[in-house]
Amino acid sequence: MENIYHQGGNWNKEKFLAELSKGHKQEEIVRDKFVAEGFDVILPDSRKAKDNFIDTGDLFINIGTKQLVFEIKSSQIEFNCIEDYPYDDVMFEMVENWQKKEHKDSITAYITISQKTGFAFVVPCSLKDKWYIQTKRDSKRNYTKKFWFIKKRYLATFDDLVEFLKQKEIKWLKEKQNNL
Repeated sequence: MENIYHQGGNWNKEKFLAELSKGHKQEEIVRDKFVAEGFDVILPDSRKAKDNFIDTGDLFINIGTKQLVFEIKSSQIEFNCIEDYPYDDVMFEMVENWQKKEHKDSITAYITISQKTGFAFVVPCSLKDKWYIQTKRDSKRNYTKKFWFIKKRYLATFDDLVEFLKQKEIKWLKEKQNNL
């Protein structure tokens, strides 16, 4: 099995697990936001694995017979709305990590939540044609890698995502009623 803890620089298992723990707290906040909106949400048990970590997706929402997959990203940047986000180019995933995801074609969206404010914005995977790659230095982990980016103007709000999902749920319920 590949060593997921060492991605170059000064990154190691302890630092990886510390960041993973922070990420789990943010996943729980996002889960709670979805639950408050009435969605059936699942955080997989595999996210709690300390060794042999398996990335199957961070959060799942059941709508009808479909299970939608979401990736949750936590940011130390303070922002209260999309317009507040200080960069026009929004980084949301390391390319090599994305390439390893067996579920990458099933992801509905990436949700980035500010650790400081709790505001979340959404990178819809339906806009993959708007994604682009840039090489950036990560000073925290002490390495240079390729990352996926999208322009800020293509982001959606969490409320936009909730509305989209509720419309999917309504459509499924209508189809179900028509088949009775």
